[in-house]
Amino acid sequence: ALAEWHQRRQALLQQRDDLDQQLTIATQRRQAVADELHRCEMRLAEAEAERTALERRLAEEFNVTPEVAHSAAQQVSQKQAALDELERVRRELAQMGDVRLGVLDEHERLTARIAFLDTQVADLESAKATLLSQLSSLEQQFRERFRAVLDQVNEHFNAMVHHFWRGGEGRLSLTEGTTLADSGVEVRVRLPGKAEQDLMALSGGEKAIVGLCLLFALLKINPAPFVLLDEVESPLDDANTDRFVALLREFADRTQFIVITHNPVTVQAADHLYGVTMEDDGISRVLSLSLREALAWAERQ
Repeated sequence: ALAEWHQRRQALLQQRDDLDQQLTIATQRRQAVADELHRCEMRLAEAEAERTALERRLAEEFNVTPEVAHSAAQQVSQKQAALDELERVRRELAQMGDVRLGVLDEHERLTARIAFLDTQVADLESAKATLLSQLSSLEQQFRERFRAVLDQVNEHFNAMVHHFWRGGEGRLSLTEGTTLADSGVEVRVRLPGKAEQDLMALSGGEKAIVGLCLLFALLKINPAPFVLLDEVESPLDDANTDRFVALLREFADRTQFIVITHNPVTVQAADHLYGVTMEDDGISRVLSLSLREALAWAERQ
């Protein structure tokens, strides 16, 4: 919007300058014609005065004769030439037309419009400065909040790594960037008896455990009402699968987990089972089983 106002203001300024130039040219032409008309009128007045003086002199000093009349006719022809010149100048003045007095009104209107647009531009500049200040404040608050949350997640992530491997350490660190949006989070793990490593140096099972540690660390900070897991424990051995199942049980009071799995350890720990089978007629059928209800029924039997 600010760029559009600037563009419109520039167009109006250019239009005002063009009108100023046209008004100046018209005023100069009008003044030149007026000066020429004044000179012609002065010449006419001089000719009239000269003719009157000659006629008086002829009447007082000389008798009127044909020769004198002929001489007077020559004077009249000079006067006619002056009258013709005056008429020519008047015709040129008429052809020029009237001076556009409306240009002054248009000039005032455009000047007022430009002043209004200048005010709008100043308001937009002020609003822009305010928004930039607020944006900077929000960026600072976001950075502080992100750093605080990252510290909390880092603490719980370290605890989860220690829980899975019965030792070791996990660490999350913020990579450097010009802004927070350009920065990243680096994950590093030190397994028991090993040096600290990044994710690229871990095996598939170790990467899966690190991913689960990070997931449960995030759920510690901000529990989600619903989580879908798709064979996340497939690379794990039975001992780590038992730890994974224990964490599911621990978080089950706050989060509902749906786990897609073929691992019998995870299946046995579930509250409800859902599966799909295909019978002889080739039609798929969904099966469901509540292990809690099945155990209760078995105990009643």
